Amino acid sequence: MIQIGTLNEGPLHASIKEWYKKVGDKQEVEVDGYIIDLVRGDQLIEIQTANFSQISRKIVRLTKLYPLKLVHPIAQTKWLCKNNNRRKSPKRGRWLQLFDELVSIPQLLVFDNFSIEIILVEIEEFRIANRSYRKGWEVSKRNLLSVQETMMINNPSQLAKLTFPGTLANLFSTADLSEEIQITRRLAQRICYCMRQLGEILPISKSGNSILYTRK
Repeated sequence: MIQIGTLNEGPLHASIKEWYKKVGDKQEVEVDGYIIDLVRGDQLIEIQTANFSQISRKIVRLTKLYPLKLVHPIAQTKWLCKNNNRRKSPKRGRWLQLFDELVSIPQLLVFDNFSIEIILVEIEEFRIANRSYRKGWEVSKRNLLSVQETMMINNPSQLAKLTFPGTLANLFSTADLSEEIQITRRLAQRICYCMRQLGEILPISKSGNSILYTRK
């Protein structure tokens, strides 16, 4: 049995599981050698706060056999706590940050059995001094304060409609997408990689060193 269960979960994961749980759900169930966070009827529910790549093999295998929903929280609002001080982070999370994780397993959305539910949350993040980290601070724990919004992604075409605005040019580069929806170039590149893997955009030509894409 591959033990991925309560021994490894942090307070944010545990709180989201408790918030998401409904009457009748079974917790920490073994399915084909894997531990599943929640089982609701015939549906498997996995909560993953980060690092989709760590569970990619598990998700790919189980999705071929069972309906599986991956629940992913994104911190829309974050309170930073360190040295007994608490302040609100000026950065506001967006659901598009899903692509930072989806980039490791974009092909899963082609399976009818697979869906993703994004949970936009308010959290507090505790940091402790640690000189071995680049900025001198290590995240010690994250706590859930509230759930602000949820979004369900069921298939590639739905994801594309949510991602690409109608004002985006018929031919666009990652730089164009970055400017149009006000995200970093790196995130725009990840979006285009995922959407290309899912067949929702096609490379048509190049402008200088930039690939130009079009919606299918």
